[in-house]
This record gives sequence, C-alpha cells and structure tokens, in this order.
Amino acid sequence: MLTENIERSFAAGRAASTSATTGSSAPPERPQRPSFREHPIEFLLALFGDVRPGEGTTVVLLTFNVFLILCAYDLLKVAREAERDNGRLADAEGGAR
Repeated sequence: MLTENIERSFAAGRAASTSATTGSSAPPERPQRPSFREHPIEFLLALFGDVRPGEGTTVVLLTFNVFLILCAYDLLKVAREAERDNGRLADAEGGAR
C-alpha cells in the first residue's frame, strides 16, 4: 500500500516535470546530425559524442588543451625522475664534489 502511493507520487512528479519543461509529455526531439560537406569537424566529432552546431571548434580547442597539459605532465615527470636518479648516483659514488 505504501509502496503503491510512493510509486504513484513519483510517476506524477515525473509527468509534471516533463510537461513543465517541454510543454508536453512527448520526449524531446534529437537534433539532426550535421552533414560532412557543411561542417566536417562537427560531423567527425558527432561520431564520438553529442556535438551541437557551432561547438566543433570549441571541442577541438579543449581537446588540444588537454593534450598539451598531458604532454607537459609527461615531460615534467621524466625530468623529475632524471633529477632523482642523478641524486642517487652522486650519493652512491661518495657524494657530489
């Protein structure tokens, strides 16, 4: 009895929230996929995720930014390990002179 009331209230809440946001209880329409001739970057990015018209250049720039951050991290990691290894070699040979 209690679970039936809870289910009804959740169903009523879901119906009210969908009709309030979309104006009807029908699911929202998906935007059309961009054509390759009009937007080649957005067409290729749409294969991997939801890219709306006009977002292609922003997605490419953010991806390039993450790539640069990861490259910088990798280079700094190698430099840090080299510094750590040089310190061990100097200690093993009797210290720096």
